[in-house]
Amino acid sequence: MARARRRRQYGQMTTWRPTTSLLAALGITILLTGCQPTAVDVTPAPSESAAATLGDAAVWELASPELLDEDSTGIDVAVTRLACSSGITGEPLAPVISYETDRIVITIDVESFGDRGGNCQGNNAVPVTVDLDEALG
Repeated sequence: MARARRRRQYGQMTTWRPTTSLLAALGITILLTGCQPTAVDVTPAPSESAAATLGDAAVWELASPELLDEDSTGIDVAVTRLACSSGITGEPLAPVISYETDRIVITIDVESFGDRGGNCQGNNAVPVTVDLDEALG
């Protein structure tokens, strides 16, 4: 059994136990572990065309989320290039859509600018309509 030590804290006597410190350290470790990036499977879908894999990375956001419901078969998104390119996103490539049991994964790259650098002022958002084979719901 571990020995308890006494220490004075804010004018009161408290009992310090090693298990309290271990539990606190374990809790902090668990919280920090949740902040670590997780591995993402970026394996292309088998039906993906070679052209879609040659683009530069981009992100997209819903253009009008209030218009979506479970019967929606089209999604309007705004695509933005991730890399610095002097404010130009460029032409989005065809969306790659993966249908899973509990979600639909949509990946949209943009035309490659190669090694052409640019300043990082932010890039314009390019509208894209993604047509789905099945309804969202």
